Amino acid sequence: MPRTKFILGLPFLLLAAGLASCDPGSEGGAVPVRWDRIPDAERGLPPSIRVWSGVNAELPLRIYLVEVDLADSTLTVTSQPAAGADRRETPGDIARRTGACVLINGGYYWLDSNDRGRHIGLLAHADSVLASPLDRLSWQRVRYPVARATIGAARGGSPEIAWVSPGGRGVLRWDRPFDNRLGRPALPPDTAEAAVWPVRWAVQAGPMVVRDGEVSILREQEGFFDAYIPRIHPRSAVGLTADRRLLLVVVDGRQPHSRGVHLEELGAILADFGAEHAMNLDGGGSSALIVNGRLLNLPSGSETEREVVSSIAVHCPG
Repeated sequence: MPRTKFILGLPFLLLAAGLASCDPGSEGGAVPVRWDRIPDAERGLPPSIRVWSGVNAELPLRIYLVEVDLADSTLTVTSQPAAGADRRETPGDIARRTGACVLINGGYYWLDSNDRGRHIGLLAHADSVLASPLDRLSWQRVRYPVARATIGAARGGSPEIAWVSPGGRGVLRWDRPFDNRLGRPALPPDTAEAAVWPVRWAVQAGPMVVRDGEVSILREQEGFFDAYIPRIHPRSAVGLTADRRLLLVVVDGRQPHSRGVHLEELGAILADFGAEHAMNLDGGGSSALIVNGRLLNLPSGSETEREVVSSIAVHCPG
């Protein structure tokens, strides 16, 4: 649940406005948010799932967050890849096809010459690796070894967020990313320092935005060198709290009622809500949060969902 610095439970009017010329949320990443529950969205869901709407009228921002108590053994959290010949599907269609009560878009992807979706980085589902972890990338003709943020669960384990790379022993889980800097690749990693992660399901994206309860963004180390990535955008993210709650978050952007956030602000929102670890997912027009078959947010100002290649889903009993 939100920490006490947030204002809860009072009616609030969001005034539609253009992007503010003064940006009180950018300095240090702090983002005051007013959180209210959404009873209509929670109808039919178990008490272990709570749905929140967050507002900051000054920036302005509109945020949607689903809080899932992982102590509820009747719930199942997993990845859900897109189906079909082109390997692309809207989040709403994935939720309807799989019966997910809550679903958020997942990792990055690209389209091949046949217009089929190709996941960038690790995608695992039902004990099968559908796309391998990202190993290396080239930027401005320099090659970098990378380990990027990933959410997933080992067989018999609970969801966790870690940095992941491939290895001869399988999927490798790291306690930190490699020490890349722009123009200076990290030394080849010592795989003996990593643990094998026998993933049951996983979705790789990144970068990590919260580590050990604090905002921490090591985007160069994860190989995110493009200046476009940290700018203000609509965002999707996933977090885990110390008391085993899963947080699924979307921030509307590129529209009068919500400008979107940069990575530091995204991390601050999740850390202030209680995330111990959190990571950025694919965003922009891909950002979509589905609850009981309903799209809560407005992806880049539209009710039209973009097709994606992966998602993270919660399945409720019954």
